[in-house]
Amino acid sequence: MELSALLPAKFLPKHDSDFLWHLEEFRKRLITSLLAFVVATIICYFYSHPLLEFLIRPLRQYQETKLFFQNPYDAFLIHIKVAALAGFVLSSPIFFTQLWLFLAPGLYENEKRILAGLIVIS
Repeated sequence: MELSALLPAKFLPKHDSDFLWHLEEFRKRLITSLLAFVVATIICYFYSHPLLEFLIRPLRQYQETKLFFQNPYDAFLIHIKVAALAGFVLSSPIFFTQLWLFLAPGLYENEKRILAGLIVIS
């Protein structure tokens, strides 16, 4: 049995490359999001020391302590992790915008309104 017999015409692909077009669109959105994350992480790496100081400030409120690292590379890795976390937070609006731009064309108007209301509430 053919697909055209099972589905209404509006759900059938317009041409054979429709699926490939969606994959290309997804790839473009994913690369844009990853590029934004990498750029934000690199920028945040230059500010990782003040960010780390901000994160350990509550610990130092009660007692003057120093960070102790088990291995020599842990000090470097903690700066990378802090930069990655800050880069994720900084690039999250771009990620969610790209996600919306990919999903929105496939949604009905009432689904868009419901989703917009959920975004505002959250």
